[in-house]
Amino acid sequence: MTMMRGGDLASSDVKLRTVAATQADADAMEEAFGWLTAVADDDRRLVALAIGCLVRGDKQVPWLRLLRPMGLAHGADGLRKRYARAVGKVCQRANQGFLRRAHGQGGKSTAVQI
Repeated sequence: MTMMRGGDLASSDVKLRTVAATQADADAMEEAFGWLTAVADDDRRLVALAIGCLVRGDKQVPWLRLLRPMGLAHGADGLRKRYARAVGKVCQRANQGFLRRAHGQGGKSTAVQI
């Protein structure tokens, strides 16, 4: 008798259960959402679409494919640039919070950190 992979409910036939988020996970998510307030609404949508593509397994963001969901007919390179600027703003916002907590100097630090 030949069994197919997972036929004994040992691997691919087993339904995966999601793990409930911890309070720390929820707090981290809320903090990340707060960072996105540094970005305009349209750019938030662009960031979400781009990240969604990467989460689904794309090796790089398919900018041409994002034109239509963003309501555009052309300008894929412009989308890429908008995304880069938006993520830069998110990083600045995130780093400001880190510097305030780490150094207590209102987001300004003279320490060199890598």
